[in-house]
Amino acid sequence: MLISVMDLGLFILFLAVVALCVYLIITLRNVNMVVSNFKKILEENNESINTALETLPTVVKNAGEISENVKVSLEHITPTIPTVVDNVNFISGTVRGSVEKVDYTIETVGEEVLYTVSSFRERSDNVISYMEILAELLRVVIGMFTGSKK
Repeated sequence: MLISVMDLGLFILFLAVVALCVYLIITLRNVNMVVSNFKKILEENNESINTALETLPTVVKNAGEISENVKVSLEHITPTIPTVVDNVNFISGTVRGSVEKVDYTIETVGEEVLYTVSSFRERSDNVISYMEILAELLRVVIGMFTGSKK
């Protein structure tokens, strides 16, 4: 009994199709396991997810209001900054140590604001608390500038 080239080719093609089917079955089994795990995780955390989704609009609204308040505060503070700088320069005269302290303070405030923003991104469940801290920080900065006018 002789095997023709065509029979050999068909046999190899058949083996390739069988191997592909086995690989496809294994892949589908793995995908099914991943989907099952994902479904289980969703079911276990359904309440937390729903709570987070319910509070998200309020958090976004509060963040928008805080951003608007910060913008308004900055619009009120910005015109007074040159006056404050002129007063500080006039009062301090040749004393550069005061200017360095103000520069250090502004840099520290900037770093604290950056730290607050990065903490805000890391812990979104404490958004309101961080915004209160930011508002307090702005009050301190405003108090620093308005307090030095006297």
